Amino acid sequence: MNKVSVVIPIYNTELYLEKCLESVVNQTEPFFEIILVDDGSIDRSREIYDKYCREYSNIMLILQKNKGPGAARNVGKSNATGDYIVFVDSDDYVSRDMNRKIVNVLFTDEVDILYYDADIQYDIDTEIPLDTFKNKNILDEQVMTGMEYLKGTFSNYYVISPVMAVYKREFLDKREIYFPEGIYYEDIYFCLQTVTLAEKVKHMSDSLYVRRCRKNSIMTGGIDAKKCHDLVINQKLMWSFLFENKCWYTQSSLLKKFIAFFLLNAISHIFQCQDKGIIETQERILIEGFLEKCLFLFIEKELTWGESLAFVFILCKTHEISNNSEDNLIKKYFGTFNRYKMCLERTKVCLKEGFLQKIYSLPLNNGRVKVGIYGIGKHTMALLRLYSKYVDEIKCNLSFIVTSCDAKIDFFNRSVITYTEIPKEIDCIILSSRQYENDMKKNLLNRGVNKNKIRSFYDKSDICDLIMVECVMNQIFKRDKKSVKEMFCK
Repeated sequence: MNKVSVVIPIYNTELYLEKCLESVVNQTEPFFEIILVDDGSIDRSREIYDKYCREYSNIMLILQKNKGPGAARNVGKSNATGDYIVFVDSDDYVSRDMNRKIVNVLFTDEVDILYYDADIQYDIDTEIPLDTFKNKNILDEQVMTGMEYLKGTFSNYYVISPVMAVYKREFLDKREIYFPEGIYYEDIYFCLQTVTLAEKVKHMSDSLYVRRCRKNSIMTGGIDAKKCHDLVINQKLMWSFLFENKCWYTQSSLLKKFIAFFLLNAISHIFQCQDKGIIETQERILIEGFLEKCLFLFIEKELTWGESLAFVFILCKTHEISNNSEDNLIKKYFGTFNRYKMCLERTKVCLKEGFLQKIYSLPLNNGRVKVGIYGIGKHTMALLRLYSKYVDEIKCNLSFIVTSCDAKIDFFNRSVITYTEIPKEIDCIILSSRQYENDMKKNLLNRGVNKNKIRSFYDKSDICDLIMVECVMNQIFKRDKKSVKEMFCK
């Protein structure tokens, strides 16, 4: 029988802890052991978990001074004696038959990692989509390597998280895999190590976990100086790990995509910080770290538009830093300015031929065309701002489409209709949401809309969305809008 240990780090979660503990002790098949790590809580958390410790003999309690979730998980992992380990956050909870379903799968396949899906409970208004933690891209019941799993899930908006998997303890110990301590986003590096090094993984489509979206959590909270710093630390940790492990040597295309994705994600988060001094400091550390570790992978190589966007950002910021300091990064990493300039121009061409050409080709400046944009969220707002700023004035007969609407509303001073109200004479419908694109397309086709009128904005291989693009483009071209238009028109 495969014994499963549950590790739960606890820090000031008195409002949610009881539901979490109830879910792990009331299983249809009990967990082998439950390890609670109190990471220096100062609220009523101890009062809550004490009664469970007295009642259940399989609960182990560990007390420590506050060191962060990474350290708490590491302590729990080190004290676990089960064959497998599940990590649960104390503000979340699990399904009643989680352990039974896990053990049933592990009885058939003794894998290093078993991934499963999660549902979301919304305690606050958020734009995190309901199916963010559901995997639609990997064949269930199939054993594969971790790298094969990463290929199948990466950049398809599916999130790999340490709380959405059960890990073989022997695998974690043998590979000496731990969470980074004392930093935010420690789970990103942990997940990279585990999925990269695992020889046998499997995915089950059951939702065994419920992630709570609540106010002031790490997932939904704002970006401060500490988080900016830790985002950069995470990038450097990942870069070092990626280039130290031989399993990536034959995966250069996936490696570029992976690095570009997390770089763009870090950039878009860092610029949410209100402290300009912190932004400039962390930005420089990020740029120099990339040039030192990753430049060879991007220079003189064929790039996708997402990779080009990330690299153009690096190149433009390299020039900016070199002009504003005594340290000439261009000379240090490129040798000559001409080599740098050739690299920049080549990367701009890749960007133009990919994403920028895609946005430029939209018929939004044609006054004779009737266009509908499906969606009125942040993606659509970013699309309209990008088009107006870098391409042309919006002149088409434009309306916005939603799936459902309780009352008459307008958006950008234009009408909003449901997909059931689309006029037959509409010429083009743009799907601006990557997450819900398939559902939107299905709605339109079921309504009888000609498939040739439907334009999907994203491709499956795209690694970033319009919101991220707008953030990065604004940083690249904040002083020179003309250079973007030149890119389009050449």
